[in-house]
Amino acid sequence: MTEEILGVALKTETSKVTVINRLPKPFRHHHIYRVFKNVVYDENASFEEGFYTNEREFITRSEALELRKKTHLTGTSTELYSEDLWSSQFIDVDTTNDQQTDALVASNSHNSFVKVFKK
Repeated sequence: MTEEILGVALKTETSKVTVINRLPKPFRHHHIYRVFKNVVYDENASFEEGFYTNEREFITRSEALELRKKTHLTGTSTELYSEDLWSSQFIDVDTTNDQQTDALVASNSHNSFVKVFKK
């Protein structure tokens, strides 16, 4: 099976856990911040935006770009952005509107989740 990018991911590292928040395409990274805004992490947490695939829980933007270059994408960018993947399916959501964002996520809740890895 060919590895495919399935959606956006945000990896959060703390001293005790690694947390990966995921949303399926055509969601974008700003939707993750909106959806998981009430999750509290320790103040020293580090965040990294990336993607998830049918084979890996998290890949960086650079790894995602290399994966896409193998089959689809050409260009000079050093990182991949969600709009590079599914801009034609862009979800027009006002991310300051809680009700609109929550309804959109609820309709895709079977594909969105948080995964926690203890260190």
